[in-house]
Amino acid sequence: MSNHKIRTAIEYLRPNAQFDLDGDTLTGLKWTDLKQKRPSDAEITDAMPAALLAAARVRKIAEAKAEAKRRILSRWPEEKQRNVLLGLLTQADVDACKSWIAAHITASNNIEADIQASADPANFDVIGSLRWPA
Repeated sequence: MSNHKIRTAIEYLRPNAQFDLDGDTLTGLKWTDLKQKRPSDAEITDAMPAALLAAARVRKIAEAKAEAKRRILSRWPEEKQRNVLLGLLTQADVDACKSWIAAHITASNNIEADIQASADPANFDVIGSLRWPA
């Protein structure tokens, strides 16, 4: 595998990575500074798909959490949630708030499980998921 492909994969995972011309220095540290043997091209090639898959999963799970928060706050902004906690709203509003938040937490957890099980998490449609409550 060429240094360019290795460099591209590492830069994808670590966008701020800095390399010297022969690709032996990453963010100013040499492999020997890390007290590790520089991995062979084959070792990097084998590890790259798993690392890219893991990075895609992390990004999509963060997207799912952000979408759950956005959806919860769109119906029940923080000030209304505080009013629920303070007992300033009717019991019907309290029940509606609790069920809305619980439904979105459950949906987010299910979407996260779907992302973990997905063979292609990078293309997982978090926002368009049918798991979100209507």
